[in-house]
Amino acid sequence: MTHQGMFLESTQLQLLHAIRRWEANLNQPTLLNETELLQLLEVDLCFKQWLLQPAYPTSTPGSLLPICQSLHERLLSTPAFVAEGIADAMHQAIQNRLLRQNFAAEVAKSQRDMLYNLAYGLSHEINNPLANISTRAQLLLPQARNEKEKQLLGNIVDQCQRAFEMLGDFMQCAKTPTISWEWLDPVQLLQTTVETFVQAGTSHVEWKVHTPSDAPFIYSDRDLVISILDILIQNSLEALGAHGTIVARLGLSKSHCEFSIQDTGHGLSVDSRQHAMDPFYSGRDAGRGIGLGLCKANHFAKALRAELTLTSQAGAGCLAKLSIPLSRNQRPS
Repeated sequence: MTHQGMFLESTQLQLLHAIRRWEANLNQPTLLNETELLQLLEVDLCFKQWLLQPAYPTSTPGSLLPICQSLHERLLSTPAFVAEGIADAMHQAIQNRLLRQNFAAEVAKSQRDMLYNLAYGLSHEINNPLANISTRAQLLLPQARNEKEKQLLGNIVDQCQRAFEMLGDFMQCAKTPTISWEWLDPVQLLQTTVETFVQAGTSHVEWKVHTPSDAPFIYSDRDLVISILDILIQNSLEALGAHGTIVARLGLSKSHCEFSIQDTGHGLSVDSRQHAMDPFYSGRDAGRGIGLGLCKANHFAKALRAELTLTSQAGAGCLAKLSIPLSRNQRPS
């Protein structure tokens, strides 16, 4: 299982075994002893978040211990049949949570399968007519009588090429990408990607790049990470219009490496934030175009076991974050 919205399988088993032990022996002071709890909190980020929500905003393991111990003390102070009922309810709650997660995973898989079948059908049925239109327009180009006709025929070829590319993007969103795992320097990735856009002629943009001096290597796929960053930066460029600022930043936590792209564009409305990663959603109100860019970026992020998020307020720009988990293994020297 991935870390996104799910407990690790090892966590699920430990919780179920702990509840069964507690049910069998109500004199046991806690469901999990301090060592077991700290181990779970250290290795399973989602378990920590689930335990903290919604009442406890802190995230340090030490502050969780009194909370859990207090809960267990209250359970032990109740009559035995009440405590047993609570334990059973906790057991059922975990099972129901796992059931909902499995159901959501099956729905997501069905959606991916449907999208793939649709993309394959569209590609087969539309590519041939497009190829014929493009070929005939190119054959007519040498026979154009003036610049106006050349321009019109050139527009036909360009629009056919755009449709080809959109169908290609649609296929990429529908199928699982092949991952080439390797150790990567995130600082170099971010700097190189931004430099490509700077050299492409974006004089109307003020670029700011912030990177730490001691960033660890990440274990990921170079091409997919660059593709995601390209999409996020291109999306910001489209939102800026005549001028503006793009801030590219690399942040670090104990468990994740976070790429962020922030622009000073028009921002996103509530509706745009909710649907920005849907296929062919139009964010015209934010100056962003129609297409599959963010949908494809989100698809690639999930394949990398990463998370892509958008934060924005209308008129206040947009912040896109790509959070990639750090590997527990050390990079070979």
